[in-house]
Amino acid sequence: MRFFFILLFFTYSNASGLEKNQPNSQESFFDKNPSEQRNIFINEFKNIFSKNKELQKDTNITVSKLNEIDTVESLLVKALELISNGKLDEAGEVTDQLIILAPNFKLAHLIRGDILSAYAMSVENFGGSAVKINSNQVNELKKEAQRRIKGYLSSQNENNLPKFNILPDKKDKYLIYVDMDSSRLFVFENSNKKYLYLSDYYISIGKNGYGKRFEGDKKTPYGTYFLQKKIKRELIDFYGNGAYPLNYPNKFDKINKYTGSGIWVHGTPKSTYSRPPEASDGCIVLSNKDLSEIEYVLNTPGTPIILSNLSIADLSLRKNEDIKNDQKLLLSTMENWKESWMRKNYSEYINFYTNYSLYNKTGFKRWSLAKKDVFKRSKNIKISLNNISIYEYPSEQDQLRIVLFTQNYKSNLISNVAKKKQIWKMINGNWKIIYEGNE
Repeated sequence: MRFFFILLFFTYSNASGLEKNQPNSQESFFDKNPSEQRNIFINEFKNIFSKNKELQKDTNITVSKLNEIDTVESLLVKALELISNGKLDEAGEVTDQLIILAPNFKLAHLIRGDILSAYAMSVENFGGSAVKINSNQVNELKKEAQRRIKGYLSSQNENNLPKFNILPDKKDKYLIYVDMDSSRLFVFENSNKKYLYLSDYYISIGKNGYGKRFEGDKKTPYGTYFLQKKIKRELIDFYGNGAYPLNYPNKFDKINKYTGSGIWVHGTPKSTYSRPPEASDGCIVLSNKDLSEIEYVLNTPGTPIILSNLSIADLSLRKNEDIKNDQKLLLSTMENWKESWMRKNYSEYINFYTNYSLYNKTGFKRWSLAKKDVFKRSKNIKISLNNISIYEYPSEQDQLRIVLFTQNYKSNLISNVAKKKQIWKMINGNWKIIYEGNE
């Protein structure tokens, strides 16, 4: 099944009217039989949305089989495919099913209205006369359709298996990955330290995109975060069926002096099935139906959620050997860091840090002097690192890793067990610690 005209429809639908050099078919439209009427509409549809020929070179997307279970997106794609093939009656029936499945889905109602208007030849663009009333909202719905179709088609490609640069601990049950450019949230399950695909969903992010830097910029953060406990207090209807905070700002954000708070994964008001791709104040928004479907994941505090602009297809192109070598290098560097500590080689040990590293909330200069004094007074240091987990951290400029582990420490001065977090950064080919602290 080919979707050439569907993608043309939502990517290049900027025409304001019908082609002037077309025959004056509207005058005789009602004199024609239903089959001819449909053909007239489809021909006009193709003329309006096929002006940009460059897209034809790259648009060749095929779906071998639609899901047997009807979903919002499978019905949406099916309806638009039927429209592009001139099967308006069938498209209307599918759209009716879509509205029954999601009664408050504005995009479905708009498409249904276009189909009905087509019989009177009154549709000249996506959204028909609604464009004149609220062109911004129609454009947002158009963008939502484009993102939904793109995400749905990519999720049907079984060859797009992502390769994450992650070493999860066995206690880590799930991973959430958000491709913000595609408005798509993916859920994976940890099975023997490999993440297996479970499901994916359309989402909305910040009005001004992603890359949050300060409070009020209406952007979604860019990086690796961890889910916190669900908000128990009663929330207004705006947040839908629930809200799950992220740990923004995390330690890396604080090092960079990013501000703001209150970044949640939440639902939509009862009157709204979904929101446009960029519509929140920075939160990640799913439909209430989708939010409830992954409630078991969201109710698992500590679940990593990676917010990135890399698609699943991009991740699938990685080489497993490169990932293993990267992980091996970091693990060996951690081992060398631990050994230098146990040998009380302060100069070697401190070289694993930068001059701007933080230890909890303490700056490098103050902390390093205190650490040097402890080294002098310590004897018989023994350290073991257990339950190590490593998470890649998306960054446009730096290679970063978040490392979590349980540290067992013994010396003549103290004996303790602590849960630790480190952030490592690649600097001139070497891994350096820019943050270390207790969890």
